Formats: sequence, C-alpha cells, structure tokens
Amino acid sequence: MVVRDGRIVWVGEEAGLQGWTGKWMNLQGRRVLPGLIDAHMHPLFLADTARQISCTPPLIHSIEDLVTEIRRQRQSGGADAWIKAWGYDEGKWSEGRAPTRWDLDRAAPDVPVIVYRTCSHMAVVNSVALAIAGISKETPDPPGGEIVRDSDGEPTGLLRENAKALVTPFIPVQTMEESATALAELSPQLLGHGITAITDLMARREPEDDLDLYRKARERGLQPRTVLYYLWEHLRKRPVIDPSIRSRQSPVHVGGIKLFADGSISGRTAWIDPVYRGNEVTGGMATTSWEELLAAAEAAKENQVQLVIHGMGNRAIDMIVDTFRGTKGWLADMPSIRIEHAALPSPKAIQGAVETGIAIVFQPIFLFAEIESYLHNIGRERTRGAYPVQTMLE
Repeated sequence: MVVRDGRIVWVGEEAGLQGWTGKWMNLQGRRVLPGLIDAHMHPLFLADTARQISCTPPLIHSIEDLVTEIRRQRQSGGADAWIKAWGYDEGKWSEGRAPTRWDLDRAAPDVPVIVYRTCSHMAVVNSVALAIAGISKETPDPPGGEIVRDSDGEPTGLLRENAKALVTPFIPVQTMEESATALAELSPQLLGHGITAITDLMARREPEDDLDLYRKARERGLQPRTVLYYLWEHLRKRPVIDPSIRSRQSPVHVGGIKLFADGSISGRTAWIDPVYRGNEVTGGMATTSWEELLAAAEAAKENQVQLVIHGMGNRAIDMIVDTFRGTKGWLADMPSIRIEHAALPSPKAIQGAVETGIAIVFQPIFLFAEIESYLHNIGRERTRGAYPVQTMLE
C-alpha cells in the first residue's frame, strides 16, 4: 500500500512496489481501515449536550433521579439561567412515562427548564418556560406539532415536533466563539473512533450562518472534513446557495438541503399505519407536504446539492417515494435524494426508491438504544421488520 499526502494512492502485491520511493513502514500484520465518514450527525448537538444534564443511565434511572439532578444544578446555577437536559427515554425509566411540567416544577419552580427526549423530536418544559414562551391553554397547536394537554386542556409541558419551536427562540444560545471552541474539542473523540469526515444535518443559515461557525472551529482544531446540510426552513425564502461554498475541495462546505417528513418511532410521532399500540387514533404526524418536498427538490436541483429528507414511518416514506417516483437525478456522481432513517419502509417504497435512485441512510442503532420504546409502541413483529438492511441490499 502506498500513501501520499494523507491518501491511499496504490494497493497491490509487493512486487508492484518497485519504483516507489519514500519512507517504509512495516505494520506487523495489523489491519488498515480507511477513515470513516459519518453521513448523519449533529455535531453541534453533541458539543452542546456535553455541558447539559445527561438523562441516561447510570446517572438517571427515573423521573425522581432527574428531579434530584435538576434541583442540584438549580442550587449551583445562576438566578435566571435556563437548565437544560437531554436524552430521556421513558421506556428505560422506572415510572414508564415522560416527565411533565409539574415534575420539573418540583425541581426548579423559579427558573426555566427544558428536557429533550433521546430522539430530539420532543421536549418537556416547566411552567416558567411555558410562561416565557406564552404557551397556555388557549395556544393552538402549530402546523406539524402538538402541545400535549391533560384532560382539562392544560399543557403538560410536553412539546412534540414543531411545537418545540415555540420555546426555542427564548433559550439562550452559546456565542459563535463558545460553539467553535466546543466543536474543536470534539476532534479527539471523533478521530479516536476513526471518524475523519462528519456532517451536520441541521445546519442553520440564520440568525448566523453555521458555515462561518465550522470554519472558525476548524481554525481552532476541528480536524474531520465537514459537510453541512442547511435546514429547508432557513432556505425557503431565499433558496440560493453560493457556488463558492459548495466546492467539495473545501474541508468545510455545503452539501445539501434537509427537511423533515415526520417524527420518531420511539416518540410516537413518526407517521405510521397501522397506528401505535395502545392508541386507536395516533398514527404520528406528517411534518411536511408534497408541495414542500417538490419546492425543496427544485431548490436542491438549482443549487446542485443533495436533498435529504427525514422519514421514519411507512406513511412518510411512502409520501416521499411517491412524490419523487420516476424523477431523474440532478447529480452525476451521487444520489440526488436521500431518505434518512427509513425505519419502516413498505416493500412498495423500497422498490420505488431503488428504481428512482433514492438513497437510504439507515441508523439501526435505534433498535439497540430505544428497543423498549419500539416494542411498546409498535410491537415485536413490526420491530423485527424495522430497518430492513438486507432487503434493501438485495
């Protein structure tokens, strides 16, 4: 094997090495693997959660454990600082349910609190946070979202999908300088796992452009090559991506447009049929429309970038494939359209994706990380058929 300028340029039998010059290394029979490309990441989320309360075992096993940890942080934090936590999965907790505003109020009745579910498609906030965001009994559900309510119509604090956006503008964010440093500090962890190229599937273009952030992070030591996928909601009004920031020769560049067709299986917001177990009505929700899909695809085509669509439930995947069935790809050397996750694709959708050239990006680790919720929400039979990698390959 010959390596030049950090790249493998030749592989073959030892006799073929004649004529090559340079430094020789004998690896003593050890394996050599190429750097891994993580095609679906959220590096900013990873950097941010490193400074939040982790709701996963062994620290948190129950709502009471969470209350204790929030109370501890409240006592050591600022007078009005938001308390943030992430990663809860009610299926792994002793109570078997999600926390509510009233649980969080017991821990911090006087400062805002937000706790993100493991899937990031849902979050729970306390009463102070609801008041800050102006969410009350009279607040309507936003399109593609739900403010979960009790039997009296009062918000429980649980916000599904697009309802999270009602609170987001009020949560203080790190400065670009702080975020750049936090991203740079991820390098040892990423490289230690062999990951040499990463993606950000939720890159923002407003109020500040994440491209500038990642460039600054690279100056501070972020080593993996980085490809950004702008959220469609940030491009809808001005769907133009300058060619200079799309160059794949750059270690940080824009590679596509991202939007969501539904939510998550574990959070019961993925758009599925039949409906979720234990509920004769709820089959999740669509968070976009075929009109939006077509508009985003046209923007991706005009800018010569990929269109990346989150789709987990069979109804969402069917909608995506049916919308683009027979569409000719606009990129010559890679799939023009990707479906992210594709937990429960129908045989018809799989065939349509293959015929149209739509790529599927699986994350079967969900079956390990969220197995309790999958079994509870869709049952053993559908769980067994989730993420059909072998079928797709065949």
